[in-house]
Amino acid sequence: MGNAESIGRHKTLFRSISHKKCRLYQKIETKPSPRLPLTVPYAPEKIVSPPLRQIPPAELQQSVTGLVQESLLEGYAPPAVAINERYDILYHNGPTNLYLRQPRACPRKNLLELIPENLRNRLRGLYTG
Repeated sequence: MGNAESIGRHKTLFRSISHKKCRLYQKIETKPSPRLPLTVPYAPEKIVSPPLRQIPPAELQQSVTGLVQESLLEGYAPPAVAINERYDILYHNGPTNLYLRQPRACPRKNLLELIPENLRNRLRGLYTG
């Protein structure tokens, strides 16, 4: 190498032989560092992935509409539940936990089991089925 050149940060890999008119270096013999054995799990030669399904425009429109409706309900509608004629909860919207108590054991899906006892008869009277 010329006088302006150097081996930089690789000083541990080379030994200087001469520094007069040019720089001479000799590679230092080193033992390779022990490596951990590397095992590669078996993989099939060709992985077949299912073809991507094209979403029809009508289905895409419905999903966008559903997302918008869900966002509006979450942000602006009061907490509510949709129930069937047996008072089974079909859908929750918003923080219904302010009004409904979920027991520690198995979750309940019947509205009558979740509301305070003093409101059960009032709720039964409201439903006109």
